[in-house]
Amino acid sequence: MVVHQPIITAMMRMTCLLLVAAFVGCQSSSDTNSQENLTPTARVLYEAQVALGELKLEELVEIYALAECKGPNGNFQTLVCSSRDGNVRFEQIGSDGQTTILGIADGKGWSFDKERDDSSPIDSLTRYFIRGHELHMIAYLPQTRFGNPTYVGDSSLIGIPTTALEFRDILGAPVLLHYSRESQLPIGFTIKNHFEENAADIHTVFENWEAESGFMVFKKARFIQGKDEFIYYFSQIDFNALPAATFQPENIF
Repeated sequence: MVVHQPIITAMMRMTCLLLVAAFVGCQSSSDTNSQENLTPTARVLYEAQVALGELKLEELVEIYALAECKGPNGNFQTLVCSSRDGNVRFEQIGSDGQTTILGIADGKGWSFDKERDDSSPIDSLTRYFIRGHELHMIAYLPQTRFGNPTYVGDSSLIGIPTTALEFRDILGAPVLLHYSRESQLPIGFTIKNHFEENAADIHTVFENWEAESGFMVFKKARFIQGKDEFIYYFSQIDFNALPAATFQPENIF
């Protein structure tokens, strides 16, 4: 996932409860009427959404996230544009000036070559890489990026005590979503490194949370990959304001 060189207002609690319960399979109408009747998985997701500021999930359609980044090989810039329906655009300018442009649109993955003004298909490993960078969409709506959530319970992320849920990535490997035991905010995730055999898992940490437009937004993220660390400082985060052609293989930004 982290191959960075070269390589994104107020809601009623009951609405949030219904959305979470529907996804994890709470089928009884009485279950949706009381938090006490939620499954452990549904409870974690519900409490996280409340902690995020009762985000108006039905209105969260798109996320634009631009970051200035630092890694072992220098500075770089990353842009991730995500939509809740699975579309995504990933752009990264390395310290050497080389640009990588990848995306998924209507289920079809693509890589765009600026020099040739042409696109080509991508494999599942590249799709996995892209998904692992949709950090804000993972924080807000993890069910749209990973599958089969199950309750893990007590866990930790780089020494921080957490409550964890286990999802599955696009290649079928487990992904642990970590939630703060104190604030219930999603504070990061642990994912398998599919790029190297027997490599250590990749830990991604969400930091510097701030309240904006009625809900919480993190402004910093750290990818910890073995001894290497990549830090993302988000300089611009916008919601529901993407151009129509964002997810097509064109040089639009």
